[in-house]
Amino acid sequence: MLSPTKKSAVQLIAITALLTGACVWQAQANDVVIHVKDKTGKAAANTVVYAILFGEHGPDGGESKMATTDRRGNAKFALDATKEYEIIADKHGLGPTARAQIFNLSRLHLNRGAKGKSDITLGQAFENRGLIAVTARHATPNKFIIGSLRSKADEKDVAFAGNMTDAQGNAILVFNNIPPSDANAYDIDIYDPSGEVVKNKHYAGGIGPVFSDERTSVALDLSNTQSALLMR
Repeated sequence: MLSPTKKSAVQLIAITALLTGACVWQAQANDVVIHVKDKTGKAAANTVVYAILFGEHGPDGGESKMATTDRRGNAKFALDATKEYEIIADKHGLGPTARAQIFNLSRLHLNRGAKGKSDITLGQAFENRGLIAVTARHATPNKFIIGSLRSKADEKDVAFAGNMTDAQGNAILVFNNIPPSDANAYDIDIYDPSGEVVKNKHYAGGIGPVFSDERTSVALDLSNTQSALLMR
């Protein structure tokens, strides 16, 4: 049995260890602000900003995050200081598109330990483009999922979009800056954070039409899927 003095020392060590561990854990979350502006320097409010951590099989559904800029063009994140993130900004009417940024090696990259404020300029302006809003149901709950919109004609990627699923595994993915098209022009793949890529059988036949400055809405039930490649 420990004496009162030794017991106090042991308790002190235990408390110190707990406090130290808590401090280490807190230090791993760095505050990061992404400021988005257009080519004139004006703040781009209501821009979706993705902080994507790429793993062995693609975007990490547990660590990737998203936020929306405020009226000052700022999106705020608390990011794991031990990991690296790719930052993508997506807004209807401005570019480059999310797809173009993903394939651009000069996109904003945050190294381990990054904190503070970083800028992204969306220097292109798009006109006569539409939107496709995909309600994905029964994906992995409380994870980041990403979708790939592909042209049915040549199977090339047209746009990317992501979102966090809710407790039921549901999320709305909004694909911006889509060229107007006829009916059945696009296919959709959804990348699930389990490492599998799934395509809804019903909409594998095509999504559309898409009209300029209008939103086309579809719903995908991912409990009824078949395997597919995210990128071709």
